[in-house]
Amino acid sequence: MAAPQRDSKKPQALRAASGYGSTPVPGAKEPKSRPPKSIRDKLGMLQAHLPYYSGPYSVGTMEIEVPARNPRHFSEIKRNHRHLLQLETVLMTVFYPGAHGSGHGKPPYGGTRWSRETWLPRPRLGTATGYGQFAGIGSLGIPLFAITSMFTKLPAYRNAPLATHWPPNFNLRTDGADAKNQSGPTPPGGSVSPVFPLLIFSHGLGGTRTMYSELCGEFASYGMVVVAVEHRDGSGPRSYVNRGPKETDTKPDGKDTESHTMGNSPEDSSRKGEKVDYIFPKDNPLDTSPNNDKGVDVELRAAQIALRLAEIEEAYNAMCEITAGKGKEEIYDRNLRRKGFRGASSIGLDGIDWNTWTSAFHTEGVTILGHSFGAATAIEALRQPERFHWVKQAVIYDIWGAAVRAADAQAKERSSAKSGDSCQDQSNDVADHVHSTDAPGEDKGTGTIALPLLAINSEAFSYWASNFSLVESLAAEAAANAQPAWLLTVRGTVHVSQSDFALLYPRLCSVFLKMTAHPRRALDINVDATLEFLRLVAPHEHMLHVTRAAPADGVLRAPLQADGDGVSLHRPASKYIAARLRIPHEMSYRFRPGRRARRKKLVAEAKASDEVWMHFKPAAETLRRFGLDVDGDGKDCAYAAPPEARAPRKAQDQDGGEGGEWAKEGDGTGQGRGTQGEAAQTKGTNVAKGGDSAEEPMNTFVGRVQEATAGAGRNET
Repeated sequence: MAAPQRDSKKPQALRAASGYGSTPVPGAKEPKSRPPKSIRDKLGMLQAHLPYYSGPYSVGTMEIEVPARNPRHFSEIKRNHRHLLQLETVLMTVFYPGAHGSGHGKPPYGGTRWSRETWLPRPRLGTATGYGQFAGIGSLGIPLFAITSMFTKLPAYRNAPLATHWPPNFNLRTDGADAKNQSGPTPPGGSVSPVFPLLIFSHGLGGTRTMYSELCGEFASYGMVVVAVEHRDGSGPRSYVNRGPKETDTKPDGKDTESHTMGNSPEDSSRKGEKVDYIFPKDNPLDTSPNNDKGVDVELRAAQIALRLAEIEEAYNAMCEITAGKGKEEIYDRNLRRKGFRGASSIGLDGIDWNTWTSAFHTEGVTILGHSFGAATAIEALRQPERFHWVKQAVIYDIWGAAVRAADAQAKERSSAKSGDSCQDQSNDVADHVHSTDAPGEDKGTGTIALPLLAINSEAFSYWASNFSLVESLAAEAAANAQPAWLLTVRGTVHVSQSDFALLYPRLCSVFLKMTAHPRRALDINVDATLEFLRLVAPHEHMLHVTRAAPADGVLRAPLQADGDGVSLHRPASKYIAARLRIPHEMSYRFRPGRRARRKKLVAEAKASDEVWMHFKPAAETLRRFGLDVDGDGKDCAYAAPPEARAPRKAQDQDGGEGGEWAKEGDGTGQGRGTQGEAAQTKGTNVAKGGDSAEEPMNTFVGRVQEATAGAGRNET
């Protein structure tokens, strides 16, 4: 990310983003190299395609739906005399590193062609209908998806053999797609086969288990097992719950109860494939809008988060069975996504070698990730450390703050005073209801974030002042507990930029949402920042192969955002806050390519702040207490592991890994280690000096946005 300083004489206007297709963000880098598309993808005509993943591993997927261990309902909300929110099964797609030869030759389940999961979950007509209802266009959703993405498939291979090789010491930025499917040496102290870290992803409103397939697949291509849960809480467009046959159980009191279990034939199920559509709050369908006077439906959103947390637990338990060597009897034999069941592929889990999955990934030190409402779900998991003791860090993408609590009452008061709306009041109400819906004996949560946290915002959401204040309070909360936390904004992005929608519909996002970042480059920044974060905070032994395969791009080294840096340039009108951006002189920009070419030439020299705004980063003392140190000149905050604290990383560096980039003395300027981190943390933002916590809110960015509101009308002409 760091690059030579730009000529200060260049006009400020040239720093404006020019949009997708030319110079997306001033000085932005090109997307990572990826393998070429297959023949099938090239013949797709109008069908959109997803780019292949950039990491050194091929990617495999498994579709799993198994009955819940503890089925139950959440809240007393009913429609048609039936509880709306019920936990009966858990559905997920598992993305994982594939072995050499994945996608070539004969597949392990027989036949001659490899199968790939469809991006639009099956049954595709049903899902398209659900999306139409969610988007308010009704049956028009079917032809819209039919001509664009109904036949789009993930660039991952169904039931591919699990990788057992270490990745090469190649950088895809320099070696391109040739790094794919090559092996590297076993690092000193490493096992014969790598043991992969485990990530669990929670989708946002309107999402599915495949909505974020590029993000999840990218992590898998760098050597991680990623579980993308499909929530059945009425937050997705449409999902289907399969059931096995009914069995009658007798309780100790002699009363009979019915339960659904897996049987020999799907025809035995009495209610096979029941659909779960998106739930619009009664009398308040737009409760997620920043301009909604009625606020958030507290009871519904709290119950949904409680159900989501239970689904994450069930998914984690299923993965524990797999790595414990029980994949055949506990997963394969009970899987409800196989031939004859609603929404299933005829292949099911055929061809999986369950023996290779034994002890193949870590079940401790798990990372939880989420987007929007899924990010709020991740935060609530962090606040229940006894229940989710296996979660050790979190990454939140464009969090919807109304569904989480502020750090404390003082932060709530501060935010309400400066934001002028009730977002944080609503978030506290939702969180209180979450714990009221917990099952007996479940951890009620401490309300404190005491684990490392990375928050990545879109530019569109960063203009939502009350929501941004909430995210700041979360980062400050982690910092107050001596945990490293980062908060940054990816410039030119909108709320869907972290999902597959921006990749499949880039022109629509550019024209209607005013997205100016290249969608693939925006994805790269999110992936790079997440990998850098995990290299710093995750257990070292979990990241040996990831450290080698994915060199740091320096996203987290970006300097803190300085005042007056044009942060309101793309701020939209108030009625469009959080939904879209604004492109100054849009008509001239879109229809004068010569002007765009000149602008691209003038902004060729980039610096870190051209692609991201860094709002919050750890103080040096926090990093040292966490076993890290600070290098650099006070502008680019580089982190290094002291040899006495993380000796294994030093050994990995000798093997050619990326750890050497972090551990080197200085930053190339001849300056050594020091305490510049404190200076960097206070530069341009109102963060408390000394120690490791942000004792005052970082309100500089929010203040500038609010000050720009008065002149919004002038800017929008």
